Amino acid sequence: MAAIDMENAAAFTCRQLMQAVSMQGARLLTGEAGLDAPVTSVNVIEVPDIADWTHPGEFLLTTGYPFKDDQNRLFELIGSLSKIGVAALGIKLHRFIETLSPEIIDYAQALRFPLIELGPQANFSEIVQEVTRRILESDRKNVMALQGQVEILVNRFSQGESLESILSTLEDLTGYAALLVCPGLQPILGGKAESILSGAPPQVFAQLEEGKAESINPDGSVRRVKYQPIFWGEHFGGQLALLEDRCPFGPSDAFLLGQIKGLLSLELRNRTAIEELKLKYRNRFLQRLLTGKMANETDIYLEAKSYGYPLHFDTDYVVALVAHTMGGRRPDESELFRFSNQSRSEDGWMTAVLEGNLVIILPSGPGVRDRLKALCREWPGIFEENCVSFCLSKPAPVTALAEAYQEAARIMEISYRSGVADLFIEMEDLGIYAVLTLLPASETVNRFIQRQLAPLKEYDRRHNSMLYTTLKVYLQKNANAKATAETLYTHYNTIIYRLDRIARILDIDLDDVEVQFALRLALKLDAMQSAQNHKERRES
Repeated sequence: MAAIDMENAAAFTCRQLMQAVSMQGARLLTGEAGLDAPVTSVNVIEVPDIADWTHPGEFLLTTGYPFKDDQNRLFELIGSLSKIGVAALGIKLHRFIETLSPEIIDYAQALRFPLIELGPQANFSEIVQEVTRRILESDRKNVMALQGQVEILVNRFSQGESLESILSTLEDLTGYAALLVCPGLQPILGGKAESILSGAPPQVFAQLEEGKAESINPDGSVRRVKYQPIFWGEHFGGQLALLEDRCPFGPSDAFLLGQIKGLLSLELRNRTAIEELKLKYRNRFLQRLLTGKMANETDIYLEAKSYGYPLHFDTDYVVALVAHTMGGRRPDESELFRFSNQSRSEDGWMTAVLEGNLVIILPSGPGVRDRLKALCREWPGIFEENCVSFCLSKPAPVTALAEAYQEAARIMEISYRSGVADLFIEMEDLGIYAVLTLLPASETVNRFIQRQLAPLKEYDRRHNSMLYTTLKVYLQKNANAKATAETLYTHYNTIIYRLDRIARILDIDLDDVEVQFALRLALKLDAMQSAQNHKERRES
């Protein structure tokens, strides 16, 4: 790439001002830290209210006449000029003002505002002419340099280079790390951004995409973020994010980005359309694989390879169906597709959206649960650890993934109907519920539940008591009254009293194992009905 001489094209600064011929004999009184501020114009002030007429970047000249009788007015003026962003103040001493007070010197130093004592032979007209000429030369060089930068970037676009390469060129020209973060796309990073953000969690890119992160600290150093939103028409295409290092974002950078935003918009629109099409076909391939519409190993292998999926026929896979068994916000399909698109095969899993649910396919092994649990931390918007369950199939070969998916779907359905809500659920975790869910809804089942439990529920409703809960815990604790009392934080004698009351109300012998079995069965069926009713209310 042809290098742009940005050093010679940089803004004219106070430091260069001090070296001007017309400033011979000038002496810096204070404000060394502000000498690199750019000078954009020069003006002469001989009235005390000049602050109302100044502009950022101006170099102001004065004989000190307006302040000869009251240096406090000069003290106040310096504060106003610094706030406005005036570059420096040059004052000709020993005519109307002999010396500046120590308070003024200290104040200007604290503000990093350059105060310059002009030489005894200083001529305001010559200073104005020379400084104006130097500013115009600097502006001309800047315009030429910026135009050169624009031409370089336009050439990169016209040569069909990738967005990653174009962003790297932008980084070389501006000094910032550059990346594009767009809905439905993997982040597109320039080389510098890649080195800074390597290993950054998805939350960082999500914040950048929303334009919410004012600064980030991915590599131990705080970097401020400057955003340039990209649109095509009214459609939001994404954010061009620039990570500042030491140099602040300036007008020349804004000009450069303004010139190329249209080209970035076109490239992003094309890439988005291509990625959406790829995602559609990748998802359709996995859907066909999971629904048993692909059984030929050769066809599976060829399609998997074309979509970049590393399927191995000598490896078993686990199908994890993401179920929202514990409530919480359920992501819509667009969010699921977004995750599906951004979780690439190199992450070690394949994802698909099937029947409105997210399906994850990953190689079986001891690390399956740890890897899925990590998703809850990395993608909290999709996987809320306290709200989702991963319904896990048994390991299965590639050609049996349809059966594995059906098993995971069955686990999810049983979990919803039975109220089982753990982070990981396998078929053996469901116990008797796996059998009970085979019972069709019928009046016979309802009458059985009513006969066993309705009197307790009615008694609790009328007396605001806890007999139903006590019975449930008592049976869960293997008919152990002491363990029941500890679980319910209730006195042992109270539990004995409640158990006696339960036996009387239901007219049963609680020590009879057959009675206990019937009650356990009724409680599980009742829990399944409650879970099903809750699910229907959520979906309605």
